[in-house]
Amino acid sequence: MRFGTPEHGWLDVEVSTPDWSVSRSVSDVPCDSLAHLVEALLLLASGGQSVRVEWSLEPAYWHWSFEVEGHEVLVAVSDPSGQSGPARLPLGPTLRVFCRSLLRLRSDPAWSREDASLTWSWPFPSDGLDRLREAVLAT
Repeated sequence: MRFGTPEHGWLDVEVSTPDWSVSRSVSDVPCDSLAHLVEALLLLASGGQSVRVEWSLEPAYWHWSFEVEGHEVLVAVSDPSGQSGPARLPLGPTLRVFCRSLLRLRSDPAWSREDASLTWSWPFPSDGLDRLREAVLAT
């Protein structure tokens, strides 16, 4: 899981597994995908079984789906150009990877600039990420 630096409402996002890797430049409108991702991961960490996150590609969408089966999670991503996955991954380590990547993204100076609202339309979901970090540490 890797995030670039948000710039002018766009963010490079890469997700990869041992079997595949896909990256896209995603837009900050119309949805707050970063907050939705954090909330989805929180749901999985608290026992949720199935979540989906949408990322805007303007005008299309990139969809990430997560399906929990026991101590594993099936991760798949799809957009108009096709689908990657699913990949069967261990749930706990996968949540930790996503959490670490989001923590690195939060430390990017783009979020603390005076013109941060011009960089990304939504504030960084710090409260949710702090709850996710606590949940991941407890697993």
